[in-house]
Amino acid sequence: MHQNRPPQPGNRREALDGLVDGRWAVRLACARWLHAEGGVASRQALAPLTRDPKREVRQFATLAIGWSPGGEAVPDAVPLLMERALDDPSPRVRRTAVQVLAYGHAHPDLRGFFQGLLDVETDPKLHRLAGIGLWLSGRDAS
Repeated sequence: MHQNRPPQPGNRREALDGLVDGRWAVRLACARWLHAEGGVASRQALAPLTRDPKREVRQFATLAIGWSPGGEAVPDAVPLLMERALDDPSPRVRRTAVQVLAYGHAHPDLRGFFQGLLDVETDPKLHRLAGIGLWLSGRDAS
């Protein structure tokens, strides 16, 4: 038995309450539970976790908000992802945000954003993802 495993929520109310728990592992477990539940409302509830103090929680929330299973987009996902791509202190969270933008939200309107990253970014992985985003965003421009 894993004594250090965080308690798992049993229902939606417990999962929502757990998003503000003081233990990062509980916040992450509740975020995973809500993501698995599916639906825009469940993923939208994760938005505050994109600014969580713990990197693992921010990274998961960024990924969960950005991917749209079934075509159901979280309102304002793109600006939130752009903020994480530019302002997050963790390169891993920044890479996740750019990857989700590139593969899930590529659009001609984002070409300037991706080009801006290419112009200033020094992280090789993030630079490569920005290039992919720029390329994919240009495919729809005709």
